[in-house]
Amino acid sequence: MVAGDHVVTLPGNHGSVSANESNKPAPMGAFVSTWIDVQGGATFSSLAPSNMSRCLVTKAEMTGSPGTLAMLSGDSNVVAADASVSTAKETTGWIADQWTQQTASGIATRSTTCVALQRNHVTNVGSGITVASDGITVAENRLDTLVRDNVIRNFSGDGTA
Repeated sequence: MVAGDHVVTLPGNHGSVSANESNKPAPMGAFVSTWIDVQGGATFSSLAPSNMSRCLVTKAEMTGSPGTLAMLSGDSNVVAADASVSTAKETTGWIADQWTQQTASGIATRSTTCVALQRNHVTNVGSGITVASDGITVAENRLDTLVRDNVIRNFSGDGTA
């Protein structure tokens, strides 16, 4: 992807998707954002934007098992909003082993800066929302992550970490 792209995902199952912004810079002096615009009926088994800058991801729906369903890594100035994230839509009748061995993690960030996770619904997961850094120095561990107005239900590990 190139800075400024508006990516529209149409209905259907898009599987596991990794998104990377190319090395082509935005025009000098311009504030250009990339928008991953997920339309109703479009689903993913996982979504992993990495090394993105000035990116907006809206209304993503992810359902899948083991692993992390939404992973932001090395991103900066990113907003992920209004997503629906779950290991499975229905867990009635699940036994303890299923909750501990077969659930995915919901949303995770690693070594990101200036990220907002807002109004997401995370259900039926091992862990809900995790924010982490691989930084060595204090400055590198500064996360600047806003986690606001999210709903986390039915988790077997941590709701947030």
